[in-house]
Amino acid sequence: MKIIKPYLFHILILALFIFIVSPTLFSNGMFMDGVFYATIANNLAHNIGEFWGLRFTDTFNYHFYGHPPLAMGIQSVFFRLFGDSFLVERWYSFLTAIISAWLIILIWKELLVDTLKKMSYLPLFFLLSVPVFTWSISNNMLENTMMIFIISSSLLFIKSLKNKHFFFLFLSALMLFLAFLTKGLIALFPFSMTLSALFFLPRYSVKRFLTDTLFLLLSFFSLLSLLFIVQTKSLDFFQDYFQEQLLGSLKNVITVSHRYFIVVKLFKELLPMIVLTILIFFFTRTKTKILTYRSWILWFLFVAFTGVLPVMISLKQSGFYILAVYPFFSIALALLLAPRILERTKNIHLTNRSTYILTVFSLVLLFSSVVSIFVFSQKIGRDKEKIEDVRKISKHINSQVIITIEKSLQTDWSLYGYFYRYAGISLTKEKKQIYLLIKKGHSPILKKQYRKMPVSLHLFDLYQKIDK
Repeated sequence: MKIIKPYLFHILILALFIFIVSPTLFSNGMFMDGVFYATIANNLAHNIGEFWGLRFTDTFNYHFYGHPPLAMGIQSVFFRLFGDSFLVERWYSFLTAIISAWLIILIWKELLVDTLKKMSYLPLFFLLSVPVFTWSISNNMLENTMMIFIISSSLLFIKSLKNKHFFFLFLSALMLFLAFLTKGLIALFPFSMTLSALFFLPRYSVKRFLTDTLFLLLSFFSLLSLLFIVQTKSLDFFQDYFQEQLLGSLKNVITVSHRYFIVVKLFKELLPMIVLTILIFFFTRTKTKILTYRSWILWFLFVAFTGVLPVMISLKQSGFYILAVYPFFSIALALLLAPRILERTKNIHLTNRSTYILTVFSLVLLFSSVVSIFVFSQKIGRDKEKIEDVRKISKHINSQVIITIEKSLQTDWSLYGYFYRYAGISLTKEKKQIYLLIKKGHSPILKKQYRKMPVSLHLFDLYQKIDK
């Protein structure tokens, strides 16, 4: 008789993760924002723009101030090392998920003792149940990188409670600084860690709260000041960023009908995790109450909610903005259930045959998931016809050319991204360019001045000006 080895559960979760994301992560086509970030990072790798002067295309967001540059700067290193393939940004996103999972395991081992330490697969399983997590990884979102720094910050704060107090606290502030350089103010919610500790951790005094909060703030602003001194262009960037992105979003950008959208979205994303928790709670019910890690459960939940509520200030909201809070919810619910699961399963042993079957199943599933990566990397998923049209056009038009697009295409933002990411071609509404792109079947502007090019496209017609 044998006890199931914990590594089998980790293999199963890895295999399941790859199985879920491979159809979208490793096939061509992405959500618009992800195309933007990959394009900007690839530009940076080719010295088009610079770290504090990001550039999207020659005609649209020539100066990009939409987000701080760190994630795109890191991704540009991957393009320098591994080339321009669309798979580079996909493997980068995959790596962010693996690093985040590893950090969650480190937090789990930092908090738990003995046999419970081996159950680090449980918070990973819960995180995998969050739809926006796998969606964000598949679409190259900046939040993927931000999540690494935020989880790291919380891990280092937890370590600071045990030893080398100010050393780990400074590293925690450093991770928040890097998170800020990745996504801006929305990344700073873990500053609530000290307040949460004051509320819920029994030996965390008011004096410790004041000392730690002040030290975190001083460390963060010292790092920010040092950045502005050493990299003077960074100050100019953040002035433009705050003016255009933050103030502009608060005043002018409305993407949702009410401020509670993000709370509703949070509940929908957590629903699978909540259902799983209820089911596990029911099947592990015991006569004795087991709530070993109550203080830490509340600590993680409090910090998580502080990452959600500030988003309500603006009517510019989206579900992936709060991606980094889900590891906190996952750890909290796993802490709630782990002692109960252990209590009910500690005397359960499998036969050698059952263990062998589970091992084989885990490895077969992992192998099949890895194979799926190679299968889907040869396919186009999202925006299939659009990407095929861009590729065909790139065979007839050289890079660095500018194409005029008709009015109906001027807000198709992903089109800008695909053209520059795959062909180095910029799009504009100005009518003076040699080439013109219109929706299939539409009549071109000033019809007599253009001739239709012999390119068979799905969605568009390509025209060229007639030489006089």
